[in-house]
Amino acid sequence: MRDKVDLKLAEVAIAMSNARQDGGVGGTLIRALATSAWEAGIQSWSASFYTDNFVMRKLLELVGYEQSEKSEEIGTVSLVVYRLSPPSLASADG
Repeated sequence: MRDKVDLKLAEVAIAMSNARQDGGVGGTLIRALATSAWEAGIQSWSASFYTDNFVMRKLLELVGYEQSEKSEEIGTVSLVVYRLSPPSLASADG
């Protein structure tokens, strides 16, 4: 969902069943979403997830880099903003 104030920022979320994890689907999905977002003029994503959700962090790092993070304490939900890389660079890295 695109931010109402910063039109280059959008929220991203991914949910996947346990049966589909570790099969590469998440990486394929995040790359496709990032490409579509970039083409729509979105250059950063915000994401809310538990601070210890390293899988989500790894997926987001496939297509960009962390700009900022706000969290209360370990195990709570973080709001993390990732700057997207242009699709040609993101696909070359991953």
